[in-house]
Amino acid sequence: MQTDALILAGLNLIGQALSIYDSDLRLAACNARFAEMFDLPQALTRPGVDFESTLRHLVVRGEYGEIEDVEGFLA
Repeated sequence: MQTDALILAGLNLIGQALSIYDSDLRLAACNARFAEMFDLPQALTRPGVDFESTLRHLVVRGEYGEIEDVEGFLA
């Protein structure tokens, strides 16, 4: 949809990383800086991906240091 493309273009003009999650903690939108800042794969920057998947990716990659209980951390 053209409106979505315009919104994304506007979000990408923002210099800071920006992500918007809905009430179900699913990604509604993010800008390119968000993906760059966290070095996220494209699959985690698509609308609808759940916040836990993104957080899990960052935990497994070591962004939060060594986490012995990943499931406990995510809970």
